[in-house]
Amino acid sequence: MATLPTTIAGIYKRQTGSISYLGTYLNAHSLPLSTHLLMSTLLTLRARLTGAFMLLLLAFCHGAFAYDLTVAKDGTGNYATVQAAIDAAPTGRTTPFTIFIKNGRYREVVTVPATKPFIQLVGENVGSTVITYNNSGGTIVNGVMLGTQNSASVTVNATDFSALNITFENSFGEAASNGQAVAILVSNDRAAFRNCRFLGNQDTMYLKGNGAPRQYFLNCYIEGNTDFIFGSAIALFENCNVYAKNKTTTSTSYIAVPNTPAGQAFGLVFKNCNVTGHSVAGGTTYDLGRPWQANPKAAFLNCNLSTPIILAEGWSPTSSAGTATIRDSYFVEYQNTHFNGRAIPVGSRVLSGQGLTPVQPSSQLTAAEAATYTKGNIFGTWDPCSLIDCTTAFAKTVIVNNFKGTKGTSSTPSAFTWNTSWPISGDVLSVYRATATPPAGIGAYAAVGTQTEPSDTVFNYAYSDAIPPSGSFYRYFVRGSATPRQLSSDTVTITSAPTLAATGTLGGFTQLLGAGSGAQSVVVSGTDLVAPVTITASANYQVSLTSGGTYASSLSLAPTAGALANTSVYVRLNAATAGTYPGTLTLASTNAASVVLSLSGTAIVAPTTTSNVLEWWPLRVNNTDSTQARNARLTATTPTLKRLYLSNGTTMASIPAYSNTYGQAFGASTAGDGQWGAAAGGPGGTLSRLYYEQFTVAVAAGATAVRVDSLVFNSAFYNTSSNTKMAVVYSLNGFTTPADSMEITGVSGPGGAQTLSASGSFNSSFPLLNQTAANTAQYRVALSSPNTANPSGGVTVAAGRTLTVRLYYACGSTGIPRYAFLKNLRVKGDVVAAPLVSNVLQYWPLRVNNTDSTQARSPRVAATVPTLKRLY
Repeated sequence: MATLPTTIAGIYKRQTGSISYLGTYLNAHSLPLSTHLLMSTLLTLRARLTGAFMLLLLAFCHGAFAYDLTVAKDGTGNYATVQAAIDAAPTGRTTPFTIFIKNGRYREVVTVPATKPFIQLVGENVGSTVITYNNSGGTIVNGVMLGTQNSASVTVNATDFSALNITFENSFGEAASNGQAVAILVSNDRAAFRNCRFLGNQDTMYLKGNGAPRQYFLNCYIEGNTDFIFGSAIALFENCNVYAKNKTTTSTSYIAVPNTPAGQAFGLVFKNCNVTGHSVAGGTTYDLGRPWQANPKAAFLNCNLSTPIILAEGWSPTSSAGTATIRDSYFVEYQNTHFNGRAIPVGSRVLSGQGLTPVQPSSQLTAAEAATYTKGNIFGTWDPCSLIDCTTAFAKTVIVNNFKGTKGTSSTPSAFTWNTSWPISGDVLSVYRATATPPAGIGAYAAVGTQTEPSDTVFNYAYSDAIPPSGSFYRYFVRGSATPRQLSSDTVTITSAPTLAATGTLGGFTQLLGAGSGAQSVVVSGTDLVAPVTITASANYQVSLTSGGTYASSLSLAPTAGALANTSVYVRLNAATAGTYPGTLTLASTNAASVVLSLSGTAIVAPTTTSNVLEWWPLRVNNTDSTQARNARLTATTPTLKRLYLSNGTTMASIPAYSNTYGQAFGASTAGDGQWGAAAGGPGGTLSRLYYEQFTVAVAAGATAVRVDSLVFNSAFYNTSSNTKMAVVYSLNGFTTPADSMEITGVSGPGGAQTLSASGSFNSSFPLLNQTAANTAQYRVALSSPNTANPSGGVTVAAGRTLTVRLYYACGSTGIPRYAFLKNLRVKGDVVAAPLVSNVLQYWPLRVNNTDSTQARSPRVAATVPTLKRLY
């Protein structure tokens, strides 16, 4: 890109104090500009520029503007990533430092540090300049879950930040738990955005900061499906489109979720916005908002509301996971309408603020009250238009969002849906389709359908098309007609080409030589097939259609009318010698893309060990072990609690510290009331290495070594299953240096094998059940699995050494009481036989006579003489 000549830039700075105003406007129209557009732009500046400067600018800078830095994925800029440009920006600025970002999808986590105020990001085109990442609150990084705040694709910690013509996205998707996935976190004062998109699902936009942070959004598009605009900031949304998406599970959801601090006059304010959403019949419905923490405030003024997506109650009477209630909240509206201009009926609106002083009189503002919601009143001395251009007419870009297709049948067509970010009346939306018949490549795209946008307020569109012929697939995209501000959607593929699928997970195989390993299975299926499906296992692996049937290196499945119904295929390792065996399982059929699954397994010599109880802590009366059960080679030990505290016996009298029913009962609160939340000093629902009970297995000095292979115990939580989990870790040096601690390798419990998952810094946690009547859930925990080097498995504890085992607990409930239970903990394994030493017990020299040697004979053996029978 050309740069503004230094002389002219200097004149312009003297005239206006900044060159960012011109750059902001030029890029709102997607560079490069035509001559007539540049002329139009310059005319809008005539009140601020002298006539002489206008002539100079026209003469020297057609289609030109100087940015401080440029980012381009193709290497044509100063940097290839957004973060690299921000890292290069100076600290302590008092005027905007402008970074131009060329079109591209920048997959990176971006942070603007607090030391770099006045950063301005300017995209080449709002639909094609995308900063995206896919972290969620449940994403594990370095053994720790990120949490909501750290899931953000873009984090702004600096003041006076601004952005124009950029899409901020978190592409994580949906999840049943830990699905918080922030697209942008603004965590400071004075941030302004124009012509930006914010894409996500749960928690798309997190707005916060110390004090009373102020943030402004003009002509923006925000979408999500759960609490997707939330935080403590004073945030004003003007002329924005808010789009509520359909969730995969039908439910009621929420748009604005503020946690406004007490005494802050404004929270989340929406003025002249379109609040719309999906068009799925029977899909997700929405409240405008719900309380979170502190004294939540939200207001919707002169907005178009889409019904019936927006419920008649307007506001949720119940809180999110926070501490505020509808009584603590101030949720109001003013003259909101349907998209056809009719007034929204408000007779069923939930009334908030009944716990405030004075009590909130109505869910609807008066004209006088609404008049106080001005930019000046909301933001005080800060003018966001000092960072962005707030006066130039907004030029809409045709952008297709959420383009989806569902394959039809031979009698029903495939169905497609999408929405636009900014509808443009009269714009023509065209559906393009290309065809491929494998193995031939895909053909050219051609328009197969058009729809004209009827108004500026119709967001949702649909199209249908016959399914492709058998053996082929169709690929689609949608594009508008507005030139040059039109962009193509993502593509959607509807296939009738041969397709194979395999569902299920194959874990590691362990084989004891002499027989095949235990079988694991995957479910195989196929559609539009033109030939049988061949399933082939690599060397040393075998497949079968039944777990106990005949195994072979491959098998063939014949489709019926081109389809292979879900079929279980069993896989086992059957190697001839001990060792480690990587491998593959391959699904193949003519013209179908092969599916290849990875296999791994170990073949070991069959152990000949017997696992017995070595030590047992009943935990019914106290924490001592059973003298009768303890192996003679072990010394008595008692467990210790670390930041865990026994039941006080009074919070719930039926659950004392020890009992026959529950065993040992404990929590993370020093009061002994069974709390686990962070406010009570506990770990909450994420395991921490600070909270555990420690058991030790001590082998007496001079005794024979002991092999420990497993723990067996009963454990549960009382009256909760909210992130109730535990982990088990063991060490042979007492968790000192050098570090040798190990996590367990497997757990069986109620329902069979338990799924091991990450929590905190642990990789192998497992869930615990909610049990209120008794502690009956039994778990069997394997320490070290058998392998080639250690065919018996387990851990060998030598004479005079101690095995230390720690049981870690976590619980996400903040209720009282939520005791953890532990009962009948048994350590199992066997005594390792002492090495055999062979000595002479008796000796007959047979050199002189047949008497034995008195000197060699063991004192425990009596003297004897041999006799001959029919030998002479």
